[in-house]
Amino acid sequence: MAKIFIKDDSLKRKYKGYLKAVLAGGAVFLAGVLTMFISVATGMIYLPVMIAGLIADISGIILISAFGSKASSLKYGIKGERDTAALIERLPDGYYGIQNATVSFEGKQSEIDMIVVGPSGVFIVESKSRNGQITGDYDARYWTQHKVGRGGTPYSSDFYSPVKQVGTHVYRLAHLLRSRGMGVNIEGAVYMSSDNSEVFLSGTPGRIPVFTNTPDGIDRLYKFILSGKANLSRQSIGAICNILLKE
Repeated sequence: MAKIFIKDDSLKRKYKGYLKAVLAGGAVFLAGVLTMFISVATGMIYLPVMIAGLIADISGIILISAFGSKASSLKYGIKGERDTAALIERLPDGYYGIQNATVSFEGKQSEIDMIVVGPSGVFIVESKSRNGQITGDYDARYWTQHKVGRGGTPYSSDFYSPVKQVGTHVYRLAHLLRSRGMGVNIEGAVYMSSDNSEVFLSGTPGRIPVFTNTPDGIDRLYKFILSGKANLSRQSIGAICNILLKE
């Protein structure tokens, strides 16, 4: 079984922060309601008090709406990272997964969901938890997510291609390791972790494959990692992990 190191837990911290904001919005909304209720119940209806209560209600609703949607989005991202870590953990002994690593090169940073280091090589696995139907082209800069909203209304939104994103991650990680004396080839992959997504990509797959959360997709992801040709020694694996954990 592979060993997982969590380098950073920023998503969970942001999620907790958004939840606190939602709770604060609920408290503000409740305070506004109570203010107006008490004013009416006691017969002391003053316009400034009613306006203050109304403003509190509106402010509370704005906070709940704004941070509630962000918290919901992060919740799916956290689940995707957790599911990906659980998959990587099932790799054989001698493999290591470094979750949420930050890699810097040329003054720019890459926040990488998962870096796998083992005898077969070094692999970046970018996890995307988007559900619905995902369409795009392997060479395009943007893909499109098609889904149905809570009210039953279909909509679409574009997002930056995770294949392009992984390409940047690979570039920065390769140069970082090379600058530390570890000239090893880096492989990259995209894992669509949601079990409620369908992925339809046109064009010719390049060096960065896309895997889905299906039995076949998961099996192909394992084969992709285990069939690497690097043949790294235990010493090299340890040195790479130390570099990434200290970065």
